[in-house]
Amino acid sequence: GLFVNPLPNPAGPVTGTASLCAGSNGVAYSCNEIMNATNYLWNLPAGATIASGAGTRDITVNFAANAVSGNISVTGNNSCGNGQVSPLFSVTVNPVPPAPVVTAVGALLTSSAPSGNQWYFEGNAIPGATGKNYTATLSGNYWCIVTLNGCSSAISNKINVTITGQAELQHFTVNLFPVPNDGKFTLDIGTTVAGDFSVRIFNLLGETIYENRKLEISSRYTLQVDLGIVPAGMYTVELNNGKTKVIRKLMITK
Repeated sequence: GLFVNPLPNPAGPVTGTASLCAGSNGVAYSCNEIMNATNYLWNLPAGATIASGAGTRDITVNFAANAVSGNISVTGNNSCGNGQVSPLFSVTVNPVPPAPVVTAVGALLTSSAPSGNQWYFEGNAIPGATGKNYTATLSGNYWCIVTLNGCSSAISNKINVTITGQAELQHFTVNLFPVPNDGKFTLDIGTTVAGDFSVRIFNLLGETIYENRKLEISSRYTLQVDLGIVPAGMYTVELNNGKTKVIRKLMITK
């Protein structure tokens, strides 16, 4: 009798990662075994190439930096031809944002990216510092990384900020005592320029742990501060009248 080889069975659904970043390598996709197939023909979006497993039901895919979103499908193949193609598996390829450019005017840092920013100080992410602008409170290196749709840029240029407070001292004096202290201390402020002042205290991560706005100071002011239970370490006290500010270091011991 005459034996006719059948075509491969219809291909079942593709499984794998549905959303990823451009430039991702070694991303796995697979399908169930297709009866009567001796070869598996994969169809990928532009910019995607099979890194391993070509012709089999388990492949890994490299997505180039310019890869685009699209569909992945597979067809069983044998000497008689192709079977029915699988359902289309939609893949979203998210672009990697370009590295932002950071500029500084004094302590005010600005990222070129309108959104997705995360600011870093000396290698550590600053909690909550996710705006386009960030005001540095400590001397050292700052930079920014942009993350959009789960894809992160390379790091920006690094900006070294030096917080001095020396030039502003002609208008007011700030004394802090005792030093060190356990979180209870006195700020003694003298000024030749009357006005509203704000006092902010930051921890090493740049988080504000104390804020007292709208202190009306005409010539001399004594402020009692109680930070409550705070970890021992170095803190920054910033006195600001809207035009100038004075920075003082505060060492808390237990």
